[in-house]
Amino acid sequence: MCTRHEPAAKAPRRGNAGAALVIALAASAVVALSVALLLGYINRMTVEQARREIMAQARLSQASAGDMIGALLASGRVPFTDGDGFLELAGQTTRISCESATELPPVRIDLATGDELDGFTPVESSGSIVLAGVRGGRLEVWEFDQRTGEPLSRSPITVCEASGGWLAAGFGRGSGRLVAAASEGPSGVTASLVGVDGSVVSVATGLSSLEGCTRAEAGTAGGQPVLVLSGAGGSRVFFFTSGEAVEIPSPPGTCPVVTRGAIWPAGALADAAGSGAHVQVLDVLRGDWDADGSEDVCWIARDRVTVLLSSSGALLCDSCPGAGPGAWGDLGGAIGLAVRWSTPAGITAWRTFAAGRFSNLAGGGALTLPWEGRLTGGCGFVAGVMDGKAELYTSAGRPLTALGGSLEAVVDIDGGAADFILQSEDGWSAVLDPADGPGEAHTWSLTTLDKDGGRVLSGRVTFSVFRSASGGARLYREDES
Repeated sequence: MCTRHEPAAKAPRRGNAGAALVIALAASAVVALSVALLLGYINRMTVEQARREIMAQARLSQASAGDMIGALLASGRVPFTDGDGFLELAGQTTRISCESATELPPVRIDLATGDELDGFTPVESSGSIVLAGVRGGRLEVWEFDQRTGEPLSRSPITVCEASGGWLAAGFGRGSGRLVAAASEGPSGVTASLVGVDGSVVSVATGLSSLEGCTRAEAGTAGGQPVLVLSGAGGSRVFFFTSGEAVEIPSPPGTCPVVTRGAIWPAGALADAAGSGAHVQVLDVLRGDWDADGSEDVCWIARDRVTVLLSSSGALLCDSCPGAGPGAWGDLGGAIGLAVRWSTPAGITAWRTFAAGRFSNLAGGGALTLPWEGRLTGGCGFVAGVMDGKAELYTSAGRPLTALGGSLEAVVDIDGGAADFILQSEDGWSAVLDPADGPGEAHTWSLTTLDKDGGRVLSGRVTFSVFRSASGGARLYREDES
């Protein structure tokens, strides 16, 4: 009989059980650590998100506080000068404290340095600042943003070759055109038309040079863009659409102009005129001096002043024996068109044109100053040139202000009061609404607190305020946080 013996079972090893336990404990620790890290990360994300939302709300609160300050300034008030103000928004409170107030000079926009172009000519066109000049033998046109003064394109518009003299004039608002120019080149004088889109149309004028031409005017006559060149040698009108060039004589002391959509003079008046080109015209002014709602024209010549009343066609002339115009301009208000006549001996007399006639004007205030050439006035100010420098006279406690540079043009850049384009050693600049006087810079500190009174965000807002005589205000805002 056989007996089978089964092998005895082996006892489990204590070492394997201990290793398994260590591994289990380690895995549990890793899981616990991962969970802790995850919870910590989620908590940090939650806290950071809450902080971001609180900061975003604080920035919104401070922006709203700045908006409120701006609205009060625009209405003519300077808020929170006698105590702090508070704005509550979404559980946060922003404290507004006035820090400082200082006087500012009028806004000045730097247009170009003196070496960028040779012989800038500023023209008013479509509400933009347009400068024409010659560089490298070519006539170029630069258009600048009326808010920042920066060029509207990276490079200027090249018009044509200009190896000799040149003249340029701007078109009015809404014409769709920038500049008309005449320039001397190898093949004679070229007339060029520059559109607001940068397009250029050039036509030959038949002139060999611009000698004797002292004035250019651009406009629209009979639906066509035209360029009028005038001077001691006569006057010629160039029609860009038809390519026609017409010589037009004018009465003594005048030159052809574009007014009310047509060329003046025309018809029998132009046929009868023959000597007007030989009387040098110094300047041409426009205004409504008989208060009939239509544009009148005034010519300032060496020995006479002539006014065209457009509605009636009447041509009125004024002169002073032995004297000539030394200063002139539309001074607005009750004065209107005024001319200072001067003799070689220094005797002066002011004459004005109003209500359809010339009459003597009692000089006083700004009229006692030694102005030279064209003046601009209105709303209690007179601006012009004295000793070759631009000066501003106002009746509001600022008797005389040097603008720094020579006054090259008076234009309307920003739709407000008169703006001045000046030339100095540093280049060209535009001064906005200087007759409205200096501006003010006001700074407020902004402190936003949470519901428990803890500080969340601190910042500042500064407004530069320039007020007009009509009661309006132009604001420039700068935020700091």
